[in-house]
Amino acid sequence: MSRLTQIHKKIFTNFHAYLANKKQSLIKFGKTEQHKFTRSAPFCS
Repeated sequence: MSRLTQIHKKIFTNFHAYLANKKQSLIKFGKTEQHKFTRSAPFCS
């Protein structure tokens, strides 16, 4: 039983790390996209 809990804990932490990474890259992506948009906005309007 304790072994199973260990595995669950491992998966849980890995999942959290994965989510944190995903969030970071999403934020980074959003920032670059926003930057691109603001840079090209003057030409659009």
